[in-house]
Amino acid sequence: MQPYEDAFLASVNRSLLVAVSAAGFLALLLTLALSQRIIAPLASLTAAARQMERGDLRQRVDVRSADEVGELARAFNSMAESIARNEQLRRNMVSDVAHELRTPLTNIRGYLEALRDHVLTPDQVTLESVHQEAELLSRLVDDLQQVALA
Repeated sequence: MQPYEDAFLASVNRSLLVAVSAAGFLALLLTLALSQRIIAPLASLTAAARQMERGDLRQRVDVRSADEVGELARAFNSMAESIARNEQLRRNMVSDVAHELRTPLTNIRGYLEALRDHVLTPDQVTLESVHQEAELLSRLVDDLQQVALA
């Protein structure tokens, strides 16, 4: 009976080897598929973050799941919206400040050029007007410094 037992054991060993190999291959395929499912959203988040780093504040990512990665994507989109909104507010404020500073500077420059060209005489009214414009400019700069500190 020894040859039959050896043949049976060899057959069982081959079957086990094929089964283990097939299970290992299937496990490898499942691991690749699942890791790709996890890595793909993280890769898109990374790409969007790099684009934002380069200054493109319009970057958003698709939220495809409700798990932790989906929560991260929602948080990223919320952060991107906040950054874009703050950047727009900053640009508007800088534009407004430039406009507000330009007006008294233009008035002071105009008075000084008129005085230099002897179009105006340096009387008390003219000097008081230039002084008021300089004070306005000083208050604007002080206010701007307070905003910067806040």
